[in-house]
Amino acid sequence: MASFFAAAFVWVAVRYFNVDSSVVWSFFLRSVVLVICLIALGFAFSFLLMWLRRRRGGGMLDHLPDAEDSEKRE
Repeated sequence: MASFFAAAFVWVAVRYFNVDSSVVWSFFLRSVVLVICLIALGFAFSFLLMWLRRRRGGGMLDHLPDAEDSEKRE
Protein backbone atom coordinates (compact mmCIF):
# COMPACT_ATOMS: atom_id res chain seq x y z
CA MET A 1 0.00 0.00 0.00
CA ALA A 2 2.86 2.36 0.78
CA SER A 3 4.30 1.91 -2.72
CA PHE A 4 0.90 2.57 -4.27
CA PHE A 5 0.37 5.78 -2.31
CA ALA A 6 3.92 6.94 -3.00
CA ALA A 7 3.42 6.40 -6.73
CA ALA A 8 0.07 8.21 -6.59
CA PHE A 9 1.66 11.12 -4.74
CA VAL A 10 4.41 11.42 -7.35
CA TRP A 11 1.89 11.17 -10.20
CA VAL A 12 -0.26 13.93 -8.70
CA ALA A 13 2.81 16.12 -8.11
CA VAL A 14 3.98 15.74 -11.70
CA ARG A 15 0.54 15.95 -13.30
CA TYR A 16 -1.20 18.73 -11.37
CA PHE A 17 1.54 20.75 -9.67
CA ASN A 18 3.98 20.81 -12.62
CA VAL A 19 6.88 19.32 -10.72
CA ASP A 20 9.72 18.55 -13.12
CA SER A 21 10.32 14.82 -13.55
CA SER A 22 14.08 15.33 -13.05
CA VAL A 23 13.31 16.57 -9.54
CA VAL A 24 11.30 13.42 -8.86
CA TRP A 25 14.07 11.14 -10.18
CA SER A 26 16.69 13.03 -8.17
CA PHE A 27 14.61 12.67 -5.00
CA PHE A 28 14.07 8.96 -5.72
CA LEU A 29 17.77 8.24 -6.29
CA ARG A 30 18.82 10.17 -3.20
CA SER A 31 16.24 8.27 -1.16
CA VAL A 32 17.61 4.94 -2.41
CA VAL A 33 21.16 6.03 -1.58
CA LEU A 34 20.04 7.10 1.90
CA VAL A 35 18.39 3.74 2.56
CA ILE A 36 21.49 1.86 1.36
CA CYS A 37 23.70 4.01 3.61
CA LEU A 38 21.44 3.34 6.60
CA ILE A 39 21.58 -0.42 5.95
CA ALA A 40 25.38 -0.28 5.75
CA LEU A 41 25.52 1.78 8.95
CA GLY A 42 23.29 -0.77 10.68
CA PHE A 43 25.60 -3.61 9.66
CA ALA A 44 28.64 -1.67 10.87
CA PHE A 45 27.04 -0.94 14.25
CA SER A 46 25.94 -4.56 14.64
CA PHE A 47 29.52 -5.75 14.14
CA LEU A 48 30.78 -3.09 16.55
CA LEU A 49 28.23 -4.15 19.16
CA MET A 50 29.12 -7.82 18.66
CA TRP A 51 32.82 -6.99 19.12
CA LEU A 52 32.13 -4.96 22.28
CA ARG A 53 30.01 -7.74 23.80
CA ARG A 54 32.64 -10.37 23.06
CA ARG A 55 35.40 -8.21 24.53
CA ARG A 56 33.49 -7.44 27.74
CA GLY A 57 32.62 -11.05 28.48
CA GLY A 58 28.87 -11.30 28.34
CA GLY A 59 25.79 -9.24 28.75
CA MET A 60 23.96 -7.86 31.74
CA LEU A 61 21.97 -11.05 32.24
CA ASP A 62 25.14 -13.11 32.71
CA HIS A 63 25.79 -11.37 36.04
CA LEU A 64 22.42 -12.29 37.59
CA PRO A 65 22.32 -15.16 40.09
CA ASP A 66 20.89 -18.44 38.85
CA ALA A 67 17.49 -19.68 39.96
CA GLU A 68 19.15 -22.74 41.58
CA ASP A 69 21.34 -20.49 43.77
CA SER A 70 18.30 -18.65 45.09
CA GLU A 71 16.56 -21.96 45.94
CA LYS A 72 19.63 -23.15 47.88
CA ARG A 73 19.65 -19.99 49.96
CA GLU A 74 16.03 -20.48 51.05
